[in-house]
Amino acid sequence: HRRAYEFFRTENRIDRPYIQKSNLRKAISLFVVFFFATVEIIGNQNFLSTAVTGGQREAITLATAIAFINVGISAFVGALVMRQLNHFKFSNRVIFGSLLAIYILFLIWLNFSMGAYRTLSQNALLAEYNGIELPTDAIWNLGASAMAPWLHIGILDPSGWALIVMGIAFAAIGLFDGYQFDDVYPGYGKVGNKMDEKKNEYLSNEKKFVDEGNKIYRSTIKSAKDFETADDHDRQEWSGLINTCQDVYL
Repeated sequence: HRRAYEFFRTENRIDRPYIQKSNLRKAISLFVVFFFATVEIIGNQNFLSTAVTGGQREAITLATAIAFINVGISAFVGALVMRQLNHFKFSNRVIFGSLLAIYILFLIWLNFSMGAYRTLSQNALLAEYNGIELPTDAIWNLGASAMAPWLHIGILDPSGWALIVMGIAFAAIGLFDGYQFDDVYPGYGKVGNKMDEKKNEYLSNEKKFVDEGNKIYRSTIKSAKDFETADDHDRQEWSGLINTCQDVYL
């Protein structure tokens, strides 16, 4: 794996060691995604529940779907697409840069559509509250109309703008959180992590063998000292017997 790591560095013209992200840092990154997704779900639900014609159920559905895209999908895009902007191949940077630009435009369109839909729904509810009966088709066409948000920028209310700003901001957080989750050069973190895993495995095995060898060494030394002590005792006993024989026969 060391050889594969060095080959990857050479092939991709990288002159720096890979940046290892600790498990704690990765856990924090995952928590950030979960936290901001939860915050956006709650925030979107509060903004939408009093405005959309479908009530609380529609608000929860829309809030969850938008938060999943803005934060969750954006984190994946940051990890898989945004890192390609650092690739040494110009073609990779162009292709994935274009995909990233399309995704960012999609996020802007999506969140402006949400803001427009919230404003249009609020206006429809206010009209009904004031006794103005709207055709059923008009209410159902609110969603279709909101998909062209540039037509409604001039009528967006503060809550609509709040939805837009919050959604785009959280999407940006998701993108950069995914981008920074591992080494920012595509594939470099994976190769580096594999090398470190094998290195740690080798060091663990080495420590295990060294500890086992030290244990055997200490056991051998102890046995040798026990034999030496027993041998000294036997010599002393034999010497005593010799002296006794000499005293008796000489």
